[in-house]
Amino acid sequence: MTDPTTPRWTAWAGEASFDEVLFVEMALHDGRRLWLRHTLRADRDVDAAGRRVWAVLSDATSGAVVHLRRAPLGEPDDGGSWRAPDAFLSAHAAHGRCGDLAWDLTFANARPGHAHVPRWMTTLGLGRTYASHALRVDVRGTLDTGRGPQPVTGRGVIGHIHGRRNRTAAWTWAWASEFVESEATFEGLTARIGSPRAPALTSLVLDLDGERHAFSDTASLVTTWSTFGHDGWRAQASRRGVRLTVEARPGGPGSTLRYDDPPNAPILCTNAAGAWLRLQLHRPGKPTHTLSTHAATLEFARRADAEARASGESGD
Repeated sequence: MTDPTTPRWTAWAGEASFDEVLFVEMALHDGRRLWLRHTLRADRDVDAAGRRVWAVLSDATSGAVVHLRRAPLGEPDDGGSWRAPDAFLSAHAAHGRCGDLAWDLTFANARPGHAHVPRWMTTLGLGRTYASHALRVDVRGTLDTGRGPQPVTGRGVIGHIHGRRNRTAAWTWAWASEFVESEATFEGLTARIGSPRAPALTSLVLDLDGERHAFSDTASLVTTWSTFGHDGWRAQASRRGVRLTVEARPGGPGSTLRYDDPPNAPILCTNAAGAWLRLQLHRPGKPTHTLSTHAATLEFARRADAEARASGESGD
């Protein structure tokens, strides 16, 4: 896929708003989780346009610390298109500062990403598209929470979202790369487009023992069974005799942010680290392979109702 260091919004012609997000979520080996998110919004309304950089650092004992920083949209430059005055993010590195949190990180040994949304859906204007640019990267660098830079290592996923319309009413997303039983990486996404009562569309991908099991074609999107909400997520997909079952539950309270999406209702997004996740992979002629972890990231988001629109930190 296209390198996210060349954002798609540069082709914006001014006929409609365009949103784009590049993020990296990291499971650090010291037990903390770091979530960096860069957003771009191109709009004829200069007050609606802008660039936002924010970071969420969380752990099991202190909960979440949220840092937000807004910067002018400006023009892309040769030094890095996802550059703001205080932060930079590419497929290979991230450095920046938000409040008293600073980071200087490099990414290596990237596993190929995965396209979760078929191209025809965005071509028909049914919504934005999402793909992991790297399903897994090794993370190394320093993190400073106000007491000086400290070395950190871990693993992460780099995701890329872009499109002219966000018609998503609700979604859940999960990622994990620390399983008890085997070396594996998983990413999954379920979304309802247009209405909270619309059928759920689900895409799953699992890298296990050097083999990729993907359930993201058009048939899988519409036939995969799934249910999700604040209390967790369950899904089951089948393709060519292979079946993947997913169960996930949040491990505790997460960070809730509000994504402003004018003229639509805002989106409240809760992202929880330390979630419980279990996968069961059934393959013809082979024993069932079970994978489990308490170190998954689980996200749930929905359009805010009138009573909830004022809640949550503002994210976009």
